[in-house]
Amino acid sequence: MSDIETDTVLQLSQDCSFSVDEAEFGFEVWKSFPDRLVGFVSHSHHWDYNAMKWVYSTSPSNNFSLLSSDAIFYHRYYSYLLPHHLATRALAVANDPACYDLALGFMVAKVTGAPPVKATHKTTISSPLSAQLKAQREACLNMLANAFGHVPLLYSWVRMDPLLFRDDVSRVRKEFKTLDSL
Repeated sequence: MSDIETDTVLQLSQDCSFSVDEAEFGFEVWKSFPDRLVGFVSHSHHWDYNAMKWVYSTSPSNNFSLLSSDAIFYHRYYSYLLPHHLATRALAVANDPACYDLALGFMVAKVTGAPPVKATHKTTISSPLSAQLKAQREACLNMLANAFGHVPLLYSWVRMDPLLFRDDVSRVRKEFKTLDSL
């Protein structure tokens, strides 16, 4: 194991499940976008004019601004940057385990000025969010917006799929053989 050198961090939640092919493909995508967050399950945010607050959405959509931390790749530098360069109010929010990935998404978007990248067609790799957890994450989103003074999150419509994904060709020719059957 000591021969492996990488700048990649793969963060996994304890209840996620995904294949080795998905992990390998996600890593390949990350190598093309090492400054961005690369993940499998996308979420979004929007402003609710009636409630006058930011809303966290887990509904499937063609555009997204956040990635679930169930399985996410990022550069190890962001692990250093998050606790050392966030404002005190934002850091307090980031220290909440339910808010960490949102704080990471805010910080990476602010630093790079670029949206996250979604790898594969997955919509879920763990159990769905409970109403309580969704409300907690929405509160985190609003606290981070206040701490940052704005919402740096950017929307993306980009999803990376492996070559020959769902094409009617021999599975032998496909590099990531299990992705189209998941």
